[in-house]
Amino acid sequence: MSKRARNSKVRYGMNVVGVTRIFCREKTVKSKKGGKEYTFEEYTTTISRLNEDGKYTNLYIPVFFAKGLDKPENNSVVELQDSNLFVSGNAGYERISLYVKQWDYVD
Repeated sequence: MSKRARNSKVRYGMNVVGVTRIFCREKTVKSKKGGKEYTFEEYTTTISRLNEDGKYTNLYIPVFFAKGLDKPENNSVVELQDSNLFVSGNAGYERISLYVKQWDYVD
């Protein structure tokens, strides 16, 4: 290994690029303190597997967008140009999520 390779900073993690469908739904949650309700948009994408019985098993993956980035409309087919996987959620409720830094609609 060259000296330069050992001293360079390595960016670890799994980068995700490709075409996927993004879903959006409005979600309302109630605060535990004070009972105030908050409404926000929740984005997801799916991974599916066709079972032997002809039915699909779907896994929903939460999608988060970089600050200041426009977000797609519900049920849009998009090209992910720069995104990565990360773990989100609280202890005991962790799940794989997708963080999108660059995307565009598929024509």
